[in-house]
Amino acid sequence: ELHMKLQLLCPCIVVIVAVVAIPFWDVIKHPLVALPYFCIALSYYGDTSTKEGCQDMLYVMNVVGMRFAKPLSKARPKVDPDDHVAKVCKTSLYLKTPEETTAHFQIFDIDSQVERLSTDERLQAYLEACAEVYGKFALDGKQRRVLDSMVEFPETDVVNVTQAWLHGPWNETERPGHIDRRETALRSMPSLEPRWKKSEEYEELGPKMQNCRSHGICPVKEDWVAVSDIDGAIRRGQVAMFDATELLPSEFFNLSLSKLAAMHSDVVPVLRNGHHAVNYGYLPLTSVAKRMEAYSQKGLTWFPELNPWADSSAGEERMNRLRKVEPWWLSLMSSVADLLLGRDVHVDTLFILQLLMTTFVSASRMPEFPKVDLKQKLGSEWIDHVWSNVWLGPTAGNFHFDEADNILVCLSGFAYVTVYLQPDIDIIAAARHPHLVGLSNPTNLDWIKDPNNTWAQKFPFVTVKLEPGKGIVIPSRCYHWIHAPDANRMLYNVWFLEKYESGLLDEPTGRYRFGRRGSQADIYMALRHLKIDTAFHLWKTRRVGGFFQGNLEII
Repeated sequence: ELHMKLQLLCPCIVVIVAVVAIPFWDVIKHPLVALPYFCIALSYYGDTSTKEGCQDMLYVMNVVGMRFAKPLSKARPKVDPDDHVAKVCKTSLYLKTPEETTAHFQIFDIDSQVERLSTDERLQAYLEACAEVYGKFALDGKQRRVLDSMVEFPETDVVNVTQAWLHGPWNETERPGHIDRRETALRSMPSLEPRWKKSEEYEELGPKMQNCRSHGICPVKEDWVAVSDIDGAIRRGQVAMFDATELLPSEFFNLSLSKLAAMHSDVVPVLRNGHHAVNYGYLPLTSVAKRMEAYSQKGLTWFPELNPWADSSAGEERMNRLRKVEPWWLSLMSSVADLLLGRDVHVDTLFILQLLMTTFVSASRMPEFPKVDLKQKLGSEWIDHVWSNVWLGPTAGNFHFDEADNILVCLSGFAYVTVYLQPDIDIIAAARHPHLVGLSNPTNLDWIKDPNNTWAQKFPFVTVKLEPGKGIVIPSRCYHWIHAPDANRMLYNVWFLEKYESGLLDEPTGRYRFGRRGSQADIYMALRHLKIDTAFHLWKTRRVGGFFQGNLEII
């Protein structure tokens, strides 16, 4: 009798649920269909547990805007209201070191398994380290005098205190005037065609390089400098290639990720390269190496659509490869998901795999990573700190500049680097928001086809292929873009953080630099250097990190 009742009841329940759910299907289909499918698919492709596959999916959902992850810790340490130094140090916590309104201050207990610090303990360690740094400033020095004179101590974004003054236009109101100045400058600028790279040199820049000629927006021939002249290139504001084998030891090059992981017995935290990466903690280097090995075995580490000047058809090659390695049961699941979601889930899978493979790790967190005293080797007395990361995996890049002078060196695999030259940045730039003035990647085929972008024919840029042993100098505020179609690439990125009131500001190219005189407020620059000095002092004396600017750890 019970069985007969259930037979009658179950269809009724199904009908009721269907009637109720259909109007809300667009809302509930993603958690009900997409999340389970991708949890399983990602665990298969990366050879991980289903739990790890679901954690990967939560990360992706947060990156694309669904925001399911918990928010980061709010840093609000209490300090003695009568302690001036403590109040200054607390204010320095909230300072944004880059010229970017979206690079929010973040603190995260990235390595709690190693350091075993709570967020409050981490904050307290920062304030103690900051007080030590502050106490070493000369009493009659400018930085000390500026900090001693502070009377307001904001915990939010305040321009000229905790936020930089932005170079160029950074809103729609200022945009027309900037465009007019650019158009005026264009009238006196010569054609760049005589400076273009030669036809035979195009071959190394990818299969679609010839697309640039038909639209008149091509890279110019790059400069080369000796390692002994890297300091000179930075002083001249010169974008230049160099032979990195003369700068770094041989064990740096053609270093595989699995070998790098095997060198380290301790947990080395690897961060995902997304704006909300730290919401999900970190992945151990050993886990990342294992995943990449699984991706490689399935033939999923080549991204032809990420080549410069690639057209939309380039991704079909990888799409076909994905379908070939898909087992029958996953193929069946994807077909059902396609039907229920009304879209090809393979497109989403390729995008998600690219996100998951794109990671980075601080060189300071890898004790066995080869150490080189670059400050001493370059003979640059203006360098205060050397800050370095290793970028891993594929990337479509994003157009940006760095406040600090930096070098990029290819350790393994390869990548393409596109850089605009320093003398033109004030004409073409819009702070860290280049979209405001229509500035984008000049190797993007769709962008150079747009008739509104013909102005880019007059502004020189270089595009080079970085392979193991090659490096490039990228001066302060030079817009650049990285293409990495090879997921097995490793790029060593070193930023040279200059001393307070550095002599570089007095060089002829000082007017183009981030901290150029008359550009940033004295209070902001004094706080900025205090924060950077504190972060490095904190790591050197206590091995405590976890302070981020955007998605980069200051360490």
